[in-house]
Amino acid sequence: MRRHRSRRRNKQRKIIIISVCSILLFMTVGYAAMQTNLNIKAKGNVISKPTAAETITEMVTTNSNELYIDDKGNVRYYGTYSSQPNNYVTFNNELWRIIGVIDGKVKVVKNNYLPTVLTDNGITLATEICYMTICSNFMQWNVKGNNNWSDSTLKAYLNGTYYNSIEINSRNMISEETYFLGGPTLSTYKTLTSSEYYDIERSSNVYSGNTTSIVQNIGLLYVSDYGYAAGKECSNVAVREFLSDDSYLDAGAKLFMTPLSDSSDGILCHIYTLETDVANSTNGSWLKDASPNVYPTFYLKSEVEIVSGTGAQDDPFFLEM
Repeated sequence: MRRHRSRRRNKQRKIIIISVCSILLFMTVGYAAMQTNLNIKAKGNVISKPTAAETITEMVTTNSNELYIDDKGNVRYYGTYSSQPNNYVTFNNELWRIIGVIDGKVKVVKNNYLPTVLTDNGITLATEICYMTICSNFMQWNVKGNNNWSDSTLKAYLNGTYYNSIEINSRNMISEETYFLGGPTLSTYKTLTSSEYYDIERSSNVYSGNTTSIVQNIGLLYVSDYGYAAGKECSNVAVREFLSDDSYLDAGAKLFMTPLSDSSDGILCHIYTLETDVANSTNGSWLKDASPNVYPTFYLKSEVEIVSGTGAQDDPFFLEM
């Protein structure tokens, strides 16, 4: 009888132990499943902030008076010299301008031109040009006597000394990108529209021996950037025929990164008479009286965000990454 009772107790203990283990296992599995579900829900509830490219693209529908999509699918700010768009942005503790979202990337240009640079590693980047007793300093595109941007002194300066002078937090926002170096001929540059310039800048039309593109951090404006900044109504007009108030980028004479493809030293520029014209890459001699200026241009990294500001000159966009 005692043995029978002992066996019964042992059996009951086993049943209790098995039951407790089953309950604990069930609770553990249930807790793990609940935690997994909570984690999934928590991750699902995280609101990711839009990138700068997404923010500007979304603004096309609400700010159609200063933003549009061009014939290549790029988002562009547009306006006249007397009616500026709200595309100012703080960068490197300075005012810059957002040109638009080009090839999915935000493109930015300095609002004011660079001051004259006398030397960079022993290479003269500035000289003096005189026109009817009026003398002025200017930045040279290439002191080597050719229009091959890939080995130009200005390219070396912008991506060397100047790039390294940019405040570190701002510099980290600059994306290394491909810049195109195609260009028109001396007989066609006066008749091309913004769309035609865009295509030819990305073509293989370069002077013999010149490179068609280059990967770099900082470049210059294209002629097409200047043209598209005037808006859709100017898309079928030759860029060189723009009037003085047609594009908000009219301010100041400027060098473009667009060379002639049938000349070893011809480059395109924008001059104070507000026409796109040709200069010599070495000595800066113009078809008109003007001194070229350098407006650095670059693309933002894709993760950069616009966190505040309206884009107005007194309330510029503020960037973070």
